[in-house]
Amino acid sequence: MSSNAHTIEPLAWPTDWQHPSSIQRVSIGVPFIGFDHRVFRALVKKLASRDESVLKMWPSDPTLCRIRDDIAAWLAKTFGWPNTLFHPDDPCAVLFWRPRSDLELSEMLLLLAERFGVSMEVFDRLDQMSFGQLVERIQTEMHDDGT
Repeated sequence: MSSNAHTIEPLAWPTDWQHPSSIQRVSIGVPFIGFDHRVFRALVKKLASRDESVLKMWPSDPTLCRIRDDIAAWLAKTFGWPNTLFHPDDPCAVLFWRPRSDLELSEMLLLLAERFGVSMEVFDRLDQMSFGQLVERIQTEMHDDGT
């Protein structure tokens, strides 16, 4: 593993997102200029600065990597992430979020469940899982079902 991979931090909500000011709360949901859009742009910028060394942080299991790559491609396409260079510790609450994404999220989870032949229960507590935990959970359920 390269030393560069050790310095890559998982995505995280900006500190002010956890405790927005009154003005910031009022602007949430305002298209293109609202506080939530600024948060999204900050997350995009951080993700765009990553290089492929982040992939060395994942186990080399080919099935796990295929699942990771499939989900990452769906995330980038659905939520507008600039690349698929996700850290195993990136919170799903961040990766599966974008301003105005409720319908997109529901559709994506249904597609992923069908794609991998897993139940929707895999996504229970998605907001509490890391991306690596989700990928491992899908891999485990696939094997439990004999797929």
